[in-house]
Amino acid sequence: MPKWLAARAVIAGSRPARTWFSSPHLAAVGRRIGRMRRRLGEDDRREAGVPPLVRAAIENLREVAAKRLEDDADAEAKIVELLARAATELKKS
Repeated sequence: MPKWLAARAVIAGSRPARTWFSSPHLAAVGRRIGRMRRRLGEDDRREAGVPPLVRAAIENLREVAAKRLEDDADAEAKIVELLARAATELKKS
């Protein structure tokens, strides 16, 4: 048996496929990929012309909101309210 096939069998036996492809696991992978894209500048299309400090603040806000939602799924309404209020304030100034 080739080494790669043996390694694949070991990996396959260590976790069922449904564990690797579960929704929470894929969501976590998606978040990590998104963070890496933003850090590497691949997400600049949407944020062209935004100063680096503002981009960092937005990224921090995104991470804090995601963490809050992980801890408390019912916090979505409050997070949306806070973000809408912040957007309204920014539009005024």
